[in-house]
Amino acid sequence: RLGRVAPILESAPPAPAWHPWVILLTAPVVLTLWWYFGRFPFYNSSVASLVPPGPYEPVYPFVYFTLSSVLLRGLVPMLVIVAVLRQPLSRFGWRLKGTFDLWYVYLLLVLLAVPMVWLASAGQGFQDTYPQCRRMLRGGAIRTEHFILFQVCYLFVFASGESFWRGFLSFGLFRSVRWLAIPIMVVPYVMIHFGKPFPETAGALMAGLILGTLALKHGSFWLGVMTHYSVALWMDVAAMIRQGIILV
Repeated sequence: RLGRVAPILESAPPAPAWHPWVILLTAPVVLTLWWYFGRFPFYNSSVASLVPPGPYEPVYPFVYFTLSSVLLRGLVPMLVIVAVLRQPLSRFGWRLKGTFDLWYVYLLLVLLAVPMVWLASAGQGFQDTYPQCRRMLRGGAIRTEHFILFQVCYLFVFASGESFWRGFLSFGLFRSVRWLAIPIMVVPYVMIHFGKPFPETAGALMAGLILGTLALKHGSFWLGVMTHYSVALWMDVAAMIRQGIILV
Protein backbone atom coordinates (compact mmCIF):
# COMPACT_ATOMS: atom_id res chain seq x y z
CA ARG A 1 0.00 0.00 0.00
CA LEU A 2 1.20 3.51 -0.80
CA GLY A 3 -0.86 5.02 1.99
CA ARG A 4 -3.81 7.33 2.13
CA VAL A 5 -4.56 9.99 -0.44
CA ALA A 6 -6.13 13.41 -0.03
CA PRO A 7 -9.60 13.31 1.61
CA ILE A 8 -11.18 14.85 -1.49
CA LEU A 9 -10.17 11.70 -3.41
CA GLU A 10 -10.58 9.18 -0.61
CA SER A 11 -14.17 10.22 0.02
CA ALA A 12 -15.14 10.55 -3.64
CA PRO A 13 -17.44 7.91 -5.14
CA PRO A 14 -15.99 5.50 -7.72
CA ALA A 15 -15.84 6.98 -11.20
CA PRO A 16 -18.24 5.65 -13.85
CA ALA A 17 -16.69 3.01 -16.10
CA TRP A 18 -16.63 5.35 -19.10
CA HIS A 19 -14.60 8.11 -17.37
CA PRO A 20 -11.15 6.54 -17.87
CA TRP A 21 -12.02 5.97 -21.53
CA VAL A 22 -12.66 9.69 -21.98
CA ILE A 23 -9.49 10.64 -20.13
CA LEU A 24 -7.26 8.16 -21.92
CA LEU A 25 -8.62 9.11 -25.35
CA THR A 26 -8.47 12.85 -24.67
CA ALA A 27 -4.80 12.62 -23.67
CA PRO A 28 -3.38 11.37 -27.01
CA VAL A 29 -5.60 13.77 -28.98
CA VAL A 30 -4.34 16.71 -26.92
CA LEU A 31 -0.71 15.58 -27.09
CA THR A 32 -0.85 14.97 -30.85
CA LEU A 33 -2.28 18.42 -31.56
CA TRP A 34 0.22 19.99 -29.20
CA TRP A 35 3.18 18.09 -30.67
CA TYR A 36 2.44 18.89 -34.31
CA PHE A 37 0.83 22.34 -34.08
CA GLY A 38 1.79 23.80 -30.72
CA ARG A 39 5.58 23.80 -30.78
CA PHE A 40 8.40 25.72 -32.40
CA PRO A 41 8.63 23.83 -35.74
CA PHE A 42 5.02 24.68 -36.60
CA TYR A 43 5.48 28.27 -35.45
CA ASN A 44 8.58 28.68 -37.62
CA SER A 45 6.99 27.10 -40.70
CA SER A 46 3.44 28.44 -40.54
CA VAL A 47 3.02 31.23 -38.00
CA ALA A 48 6.19 33.33 -37.90
CA SER A 49 5.57 34.91 -41.32
CA LEU A 50 2.14 36.14 -40.13
CA VAL A 51 3.47 37.92 -37.03
CA PRO A 52 4.61 41.53 -37.49
CA PRO A 53 8.14 42.29 -36.26
CA GLY A 54 8.56 44.04 -32.94
CA PRO A 55 10.92 44.59 -30.01
CA TYR A 56 9.93 41.26 -28.44
CA GLU A 57 10.24 39.23 -31.64
CA PRO A 58 12.87 36.84 -30.16
CA VAL A 59 10.33 35.81 -27.52
CA TYR A 60 7.38 35.32 -29.90
CA PRO A 61 8.05 31.61 -30.59
CA PHE A 62 8.03 30.82 -26.89
CA VAL A 63 4.91 32.93 -26.32
CA TYR A 64 3.19 30.85 -29.02
CA PHE A 65 4.41 27.64 -27.40
CA THR A 66 3.09 28.84 -24.04
CA LEU A 67 -0.33 29.77 -25.41
CA SER A 68 -0.70 26.42 -27.17
CA SER A 69 0.38 24.58 -24.00
CA VAL A 70 -2.12 26.46 -21.84
CA LEU A 71 -4.91 25.91 -24.36
CA LEU A 72 -4.31 22.25 -25.19
CA ARG A 73 -2.88 20.88 -21.94
CA GLY A 74 -4.80 23.15 -19.58
CA LEU A 75 -8.05 24.58 -20.90
CA VAL A 76 -9.13 21.63 -23.08
CA PRO A 77 -8.82 19.10 -20.22
CA MET A 78 -10.65 21.52 -17.92
CA LEU A 79 -13.49 21.71 -20.45
CA VAL A 80 -13.60 17.91 -20.65
CA ILE A 81 -13.72 17.65 -16.85
CA VAL A 82 -16.56 20.13 -16.48
CA ALA A 83 -18.64 19.53 -19.63
CA VAL A 84 -18.12 15.82 -20.34
CA LEU A 85 -17.15 14.14 -17.07
CA ARG A 86 -19.33 16.55 -15.06
CA GLN A 87 -16.83 16.60 -12.21
CA PRO A 88 -15.60 19.45 -9.99
CA LEU A 89 -12.14 20.71 -10.93
CA SER A 90 -11.11 20.33 -7.29
CA ARG A 91 -11.07 16.53 -7.76
CA PHE A 92 -8.43 17.01 -10.46
CA GLY A 93 -5.97 19.00 -8.35
CA TRP A 94 -7.38 22.45 -9.12
CA ARG A 95 -7.54 23.50 -5.48
CA LEU A 96 -5.47 25.45 -2.95
CA LYS A 97 -6.64 23.63 0.18
CA GLY A 98 -3.95 21.22 1.28
CA THR A 99 -1.42 22.63 -1.19
CA PHE A 100 1.27 23.25 1.42
CA ASP A 101 0.76 20.12 3.53
CA LEU A 102 3.94 18.48 2.22
CA TRP A 103 5.95 21.63 1.45
CA TYR A 104 9.09 20.27 3.15
CA VAL A 105 9.22 17.29 0.79
CA TYR A 106 9.09 19.56 -2.26
CA LEU A 107 11.75 21.82 -0.75
CA LEU A 108 13.98 18.80 -0.21
CA LEU A 109 13.50 17.79 -3.85
CA VAL A 110 14.60 21.24 -5.02
CA LEU A 111 17.63 21.23 -2.71
CA LEU A 112 18.67 17.80 -3.97
CA ALA A 113 18.32 18.95 -7.57
CA VAL A 114 20.60 21.98 -7.15
CA PRO A 115 23.97 20.13 -7.03
CA MET A 116 22.81 17.49 -9.50
CA VAL A 117 21.88 20.12 -12.09
CA TRP A 118 25.14 21.98 -11.54
CA LEU A 119 27.16 18.83 -12.21
CA ALA A 120 25.05 17.96 -15.26
CA SER A 121 25.42 21.49 -16.64
CA ALA A 122 29.11 20.84 -17.29
CA GLY A 123 28.23 18.28 -19.97
CA GLN A 124 28.15 19.17 -23.64
CA GLY A 125 24.73 17.60 -24.17
CA PHE A 126 23.31 19.81 -21.44
CA GLN A 127 24.89 22.95 -22.87
CA ASP A 128 23.64 22.11 -26.36
CA THR A 129 20.10 22.11 -24.99
CA TYR A 130 20.14 24.78 -22.28
CA PRO A 131 19.37 27.49 -21.52
CA GLN A 132 15.89 27.07 -22.99
CA CYS A 133 15.94 30.80 -23.68
CA ARG A 134 18.91 30.35 -26.04
CA ARG A 135 16.69 31.42 -28.98
CA MET A 136 16.86 34.94 -27.52
CA LEU A 137 20.64 35.06 -27.52
CA ARG A 138 22.17 37.99 -29.31
CA GLY A 139 25.96 38.09 -29.18
CA GLY A 140 26.22 36.04 -26.01
CA ALA A 141 23.65 38.13 -24.14
CA ILE A 142 19.90 38.18 -23.51
CA ARG A 143 17.90 41.33 -22.94
CA THR A 144 16.56 41.45 -19.39
CA GLU A 145 12.98 42.18 -20.44
CA HIS A 146 13.07 39.23 -22.84
CA PHE A 147 14.35 36.97 -20.06
CA ILE A 148 11.61 38.11 -17.66
CA LEU A 149 8.85 37.57 -20.22
CA PHE A 150 10.31 34.17 -21.04
CA GLN A 151 10.28 33.18 -17.36
CA VAL A 152 6.65 34.27 -16.92
CA CYS A 153 5.72 32.16 -19.93
CA TYR A 154 7.84 29.28 -18.61
CA LEU A 155 5.84 29.27 -15.37
CA PHE A 156 2.60 28.99 -17.35
CA VAL A 157 4.07 26.13 -19.37
CA PHE A 158 4.77 24.18 -16.19
CA ALA A 159 1.35 25.03 -14.78
CA SER A 160 -0.27 23.59 -17.90
CA GLY A 161 2.00 20.56 -17.77
CA GLU A 162 1.38 19.73 -14.12
CA SER A 163 -2.37 20.27 -14.52
CA PHE A 164 -2.33 17.82 -17.42
CA TRP A 165 0.05 15.09 -16.19
CA ARG A 166 -0.59 15.14 -12.48
CA GLY A 167 -4.08 16.68 -12.54
CA PHE A 168 -5.99 15.40 -15.55
CA LEU A 169 -4.30 12.00 -15.83
CA SER A 170 -3.28 11.04 -12.29
CA PHE A 171 -6.25 12.51 -10.42
CA GLY A 172 -8.61 11.62 -13.23
CA LEU A 173 -7.65 7.93 -13.29
CA PHE A 174 -7.15 7.40 -9.57
CA ARG A 175 -10.81 6.74 -8.76
CA SER A 176 -10.86 4.03 -11.44
CA VAL A 177 -7.49 2.27 -11.09
CA ARG A 178 -6.17 3.68 -7.80
CA TRP A 179 -2.34 3.92 -7.65
CA LEU A 180 -1.94 2.36 -11.10
CA ALA A 181 -2.80 5.87 -12.33
CA ILE A 182 0.78 6.91 -11.55
CA PRO A 183 2.66 4.55 -13.93
CA ILE A 184 -0.01 5.06 -16.58
CA MET A 185 0.69 8.80 -16.44
CA VAL A 186 4.47 8.32 -16.30
CA VAL A 187 4.73 6.40 -19.60
CA PRO A 188 3.76 9.25 -21.96
CA TYR A 189 5.32 11.80 -19.60
CA VAL A 190 8.76 10.21 -20.00
CA MET A 191 8.29 9.76 -23.74
CA ILE A 192 7.80 13.49 -24.39
CA HIS A 193 11.32 13.96 -23.00
CA PHE A 194 12.84 11.81 -25.74
CA GLY A 195 15.44 13.85 -27.61
CA LYS A 196 16.57 15.69 -24.49
CA PRO A 197 19.81 14.76 -22.66
CA PHE A 198 19.62 11.23 -21.24
CA PRO A 199 19.96 12.28 -17.57
CA GLU A 200 16.96 14.59 -17.95
CA THR A 201 14.85 11.90 -19.61
CA ALA A 202 15.82 9.38 -16.94
CA GLY A 203 15.09 11.97 -14.28
CA ALA A 204 11.61 12.48 -15.75
CA LEU A 205 10.80 8.91 -14.70
CA MET A 206 11.57 9.65 -11.05
CA ALA A 207 10.01 13.12 -11.22
CA GLY A 208 6.78 11.72 -12.63
CA LEU A 209 6.54 9.03 -9.95
CA ILE A 210 7.37 11.37 -7.07
CA LEU A 211 5.31 14.39 -8.14
CA GLY A 212 2.36 12.20 -9.05
CA THR A 213 2.40 10.44 -5.69
CA LEU A 214 2.79 13.67 -3.70
CA ALA A 215 0.02 15.40 -5.62
CA LEU A 216 -2.42 12.59 -4.85
CA LYS A 217 -1.47 12.64 -1.18
CA HIS A 218 -2.37 16.28 -0.59
CA GLY A 219 -4.87 16.78 -3.39
CA SER A 220 -3.17 19.54 -5.36
CA PHE A 221 -0.56 19.90 -8.10
CA TRP A 222 0.45 23.51 -7.37
CA LEU A 223 3.59 22.78 -5.38
CA GLY A 224 4.56 20.46 -8.20
CA VAL A 225 4.33 23.46 -10.52
CA MET A 226 6.64 25.52 -8.31
CA THR A 227 9.08 22.65 -7.81
CA HIS A 228 9.25 21.85 -11.51
CA TYR A 229 9.64 25.51 -12.44
CA SER A 230 12.30 26.15 -9.78
CA VAL A 231 14.45 23.29 -11.07
CA ALA A 232 13.95 24.37 -14.69
CA LEU A 233 14.92 27.96 -13.84
CA TRP A 234 18.08 26.70 -12.14
CA MET A 235 18.88 24.57 -15.20
CA ASP A 236 18.75 27.69 -17.38
CA VAL A 237 20.76 29.78 -14.92
CA ALA A 238 23.38 27.05 -14.51
CA ALA A 239 23.77 26.77 -18.29
CA MET A 240 24.06 30.56 -18.59
CA ILE A 241 26.77 30.65 -15.94
CA ARG A 242 28.69 27.82 -17.60
CA GLN A 243 28.46 29.50 -21.03
CA GLY A 244 29.08 33.05 -19.85
CA ILE A 245 25.69 34.30 -21.05
CA ILE A 246 24.71 37.63 -19.48
CA LEU A 247 21.60 39.78 -19.17
CA VAL A 248 21.75 43.27 -20.64
